Amino acid sequence: NTMLDTDQPEIAVENTRLVQGALEGSNVQPIVEMTNMIEVSRSYASAQKLIDQADQMRRQAIQELGTAA
Repeated sequence: NTMLDTDQPEIAVENTRLVQGALEGSNVQPIVEMTNMIEVSRSYASAQKLIDQADQMRRQAIQELGTAA
């Protein structure tokens, strides 16, 4: 392993097999992950909308209080 240096000895792997022409399975479920990504995207958009509304309210309050003084 050339990723990082360590003082620990390498661990020997037992029962290794190489099979020519075999396909590896993915440990990712694309439909589930796409659904999660859409959910996160919608949550982010909702949070951004709340921030924009709070900012607009703050600007309006400053403008109205500034003209009253």
